[in-house]
Amino acid sequence: MSAHQRTRHLSTYLNTSRQTIIELLENRGYDMTKYKTFEPSTSNNDSMSPIVVSNDKEMVEVHYELTSTRTNHKNVSKKVTQIVEKRKEKDKKKDLTIIFLVSDSMTPSVKEAIRVLTNKYKIFIQVFPIRTLMYNITKHQSVPEHVRISKSEYNKYLDDLLDSLHIDSLDNLPKILDTDPVAMFIGLRPGDLCKITRPSLSAGIHVVYRYCVSDR
Repeated sequence: MSAHQRTRHLSTYLNTSRQTIIELLENRGYDMTKYKTFEPSTSNNDSMSPIVVSNDKEMVEVHYELTSTRTNHKNVSKKVTQIVEKRKEKDKKKDLTIIFLVSDSMTPSVKEAIRVLTNKYKIFIQVFPIRTLMYNITKHQSVPEHVRISKSEYNKYLDDLLDSLHIDSLDNLPKILDTDPVAMFIGLRPGDLCKITRPSLSAGIHVVYRYCVSDR
């Protein structure tokens, strides 16, 4: 493959993933109006520019880590530290999610670095191989609706929820890993609940819950 072909191939990945990331963040409830003017570009620098969105409680930063074919845990650690240290004072009380788009899957060293950084800074870090963002997985006809319910949200009615499900602990629920493709798309964190709504011939709809646990 020539250098020109590789550049064109990367541009396709970048432009397609950019649109999917916009849909991913819309799915999480963020206003993406600012980024919907994005036009596919032949410039990789344009397509790799960070995305930063926030609301009253949460903030997400999307960054590209595509400088090499293998993600380097030292580069990830350095980048996370820089992002955290540059946060504005008004944003420090918001829950921070950092999303990295990378060329490959996570190595054990990268997973361990993310675990350490997550605990150190009390933030949420997601790593997506760019090839996994070539389409919006939630739009696939075989994928039912998945909705994230955060711990702070369900704690308000936890006793009633447990009673309705006839269980005494969320640990009794079926589990969903935070690395599950749909869980990653909707931003499920360990400790969150996932509400899944499926069509049902007998009941019209069938609602089930999954408890999110870490794969690390």
